Amino acid sequence: MGGLSKLKMRVDRQTRLMNHMIRHLGVDAARLADDAFGSTLGATSRACLFCGHSVACEAWLTSETTAGTPPDFCPNARTFRRLSEDR
Repeated sequence: MGGLSKLKMRVDRQTRLMNHMIRHLGVDAARLADDAFGSTLGATSRACLFCGHSVACEAWLTSETTAGTPPDFCPNARTFRRLSEDR
C-alpha cells in the first residue's frame, strides 16, 4: 500500500473518530466551526490527526461505560468540554 493510501486511511479514520467524539459528547459542531473564526476547528482537526491514541479512542467511544466528558488522553478534551458545557 502506497504512502498516499495510508495517509488517506489515517485521515478517514481520524475524521470518523473526531466526528463520533463530537456527537457523543454533545459538542455544538457549529460553535466549534465558528470559534475563533474557524481556527479552533483547524487546531482540533490537526490534534486529532496526529493523536497517538486512536485505538484507545475507538475503544472508549464503543465502551458502554463512557461518561459525558472526554477521556483524559484526548488532546481536544479541554476544547470539547468548553464547547459542550457553554451551551
